[in-house]
Amino acid sequence: LIIIVSAVATALVGGIIPKGNVTIGIIVFGVGMMLFTMIMGNAFAAITVMTVGIGYPFVLAHGANPVVIGMLALTCGFCGTLCTPMAANFNTVPVALLDMKKPMGVIKNQVPVAIIMMVVQIVMMILLK
Repeated sequence: LIIIVSAVATALVGGIIPKGNVTIGIIVFGVGMMLFTMIMGNAFAAITVMTVGIGYPFVLAHGANPVVIGMLALTCGFCGTLCTPMAANFNTVPVALLDMKKPMGVIKNQVPVAIIMMVVQIVMMILLK
């Protein structure tokens, strides 16, 4: 299943990213990690699919440092965790424990921080590649 999803991601993104442009590849990889984590609710599941489908063919195959890219891509995924109710232990449980009136209150407060962190992570990937 991971191979199929990765192949689909590679085919979709292959027409968007210019061949050999690592900077755009990093941006797509980071944003993709965040979005896919929001869908899955877990960055550890998203990193496998996104690295095989986008990270390797568009970033790592062109000489980027795999340690830097892998570490920062995973933290991009964690930015997605801050923005989704799928991550119940971070975003839904505190609402219940604190008896908050707004069920999305935790997420609304975390989204600006997640976006800022996302931009910082992508800039770091570009600078340290």
